[in-house]
Amino acid sequence: MRPWVKLDALVFQDPRFAALKTDGQRLAYIAALCQAKLAREEGRWSSRAHLEVAVGRHAKHLDALLEVGLLESDASGGICVAYWGEQRGSYPSDQPDATRARKRVERARKASDGWGTV
Repeated sequence: MRPWVKLDALVFQDPRFAALKTDGQRLAYIAALCQAKLAREEGRWSSRAHLEVAVGRHAKHLDALLEVGLLESDASGGICVAYWGEQRGSYPSDQPDATRARKRVERARKASDGWGTV
């Protein structure tokens, strides 16, 4: 299964995002979000060096992302995406019981006339 990242549809209205001066800085933020999803601890890198490797050529914009508050340094020297946990809350379908229930409904719909009636 491919990993996905949620992006707030109002990101362009976020004052931190709006404070970025170039499209390169904005793209670096998107790159950081994507790489944050793949990090061992979602939303966090153990060090700036680790983040630089993760985002590759976009690393030159990390200072701007830190300056506006889209990324934050933590007490242990790691860097994390601001509000990662709050903004990336799990989808109901990420829960095994919800997935089973959804699949049960889909199977019943396929076995019926397509409208959920048998």
